Amino acid sequence: MSHFILHKHYFDCIDDHGHALIAYAAELSLPGVRLPYAAAMQHGGDGILHEQGYLKRARLETDAALAHTQLTHSQLALDGTWQAQAAACPPQDLLALAQAGGNGKQVIWHAHTPKARVNGNYRGQPFAGWGYAETLTLTLPPWRLPLDELYWGRFIS
Repeated sequence: MSHFILHKHYFDCIDDHGHALIAYAAELSLPGVRLPYAAAMQHGGDGILHEQGYLKRARLETDAALAHTQLTHSQLALDGTWQAQAAACPPQDLLALAQAGGNGKQVIWHAHTPKARVNGNYRGQPFAGWGYAETLTLTLPPWRLPLDELYWGRFIS
């Protein structure tokens, strides 16, 4: 049986004009393999969806005392800070909530920044607005999740 761990960090921001930025930073760990990934998508004033992804680790810095998280990735030309405006939600093991016992497997959802003021730069352009950040950690491969459909999302503006 393989040892599977996926850490996926999700960040978003909606500015005052309705332009959206979504960024991911993830790392998949399998026996003998670590695969980092980072991506960003932006729908801005030009009406075009800009999307890029790289198999390179993003830099994440969290300062609990200042209640903020900074995401930086040089190839994406992304540098942003999500400053918490509300208390973090406690981490939840969604698999344990869905079934009695998880056979040692976990699906941990942590909305560590459920409401944030966001400031940064993407592709040489500043962005600022309201945002959200969470981390999902899976020790169960997604294709083994006990579900038929998944609806996931939230919106702050």
